[in-house]
Amino acid sequence: MKFLSTVTIGKYSYRICKKTVFVHDEYRYIDFFAVYGKNDQQLCSAFMSDKINDSIIVKGQFSFTQKYLEFREYYSSPSRDSVIKRFYPNKTGKLILLSLIEYKNGVEKITRY
Repeated sequence: MKFLSTVTIGKYSYRICKKTVFVHDEYRYIDFFAVYGKNDQQLCSAFMSDKINDSIIVKGQFSFTQKYLEFREYYSSPSRDSVIKRFYPNKTGKLILLSLIEYKNGVEKITRY
């Protein structure tokens, strides 16, 4: 695990780290953004990159505002173009997924939780 950044959303601070997983059966490396709160508890995660051999399948990035943490995942598959996930802190500082926006062929589909 590699530390990337500390972000503050509202009154809560979070550490964003990079975690890598290797899937042997598919010879595939998957890097994740892993978000940790107090007590080193992992609260959420999202794709940073997903590679099969040297081909990138998913590429991700994160940003944040004072209200939420946002992950954007860009796909190189016909099943979807991109996904935006927005996590908001609850009263105890845990991050809750409240908005998921999927794009396929330029068409937006919004799911709110």
